[in-house]
Amino acid sequence: SRQIFIFLADSLFDSLFVWYTTFSCPTMSDRSTTAEPKATMAELRTPSLLMSTFLGGGSAIFAVNFTHPIELVKTRVQVSQDGILRTCSTTMRNEGFAAFWKGVPWAYCREGSYTAIRLGAYAPVRDAIGA
Repeated sequence: SRQIFIFLADSLFDSLFVWYTTFSCPTMSDRSTTAEPKATMAELRTPSLLMSTFLGGGSAIFAVNFTHPIELVKTRVQVSQDGILRTCSTTMRNEGFAAFWKGVPWAYCREGSYTAIRLGAYAPVRDAIGA
C-alpha cells in the first residue's frame, strides 16, 4: 500500500505542477493572434523549492485519505490474525464507518512533513547537484 501511496502522491504532484505552471504562464489572450505553438515543458515556469515542497505535501496529504483505511486494516489484520474481510466487518460493526480513518490527523502530520520534504525537494536537489 506504500507503493500505491507513492504512485498517488506522485500523480497528484504532477497534476498540481502542471496546474501551477499553466496558470503562471501567459494565457492565450496575452499572446499574439498568429498561430503559435503552445508553451513547451521547458518554457513553463519551474516551481521554487518552497512551492515544490508545498505541492508535494499537498499531494501526499490528499493521498492519505485513500491509503489510511488500507493501512489501518493491514495493521489490524497483523495484530488479530483474522482475515481482511473479517477484520473489515468487525471494525465496521463495532466502531462504525468512521473508524477506518482513526488516527488520520497523525498521518496528515507525518505526510505533511516527511513526504513534503522528500517529494518537494527531490527535483530541486537533483538539479542542484547536476544529476
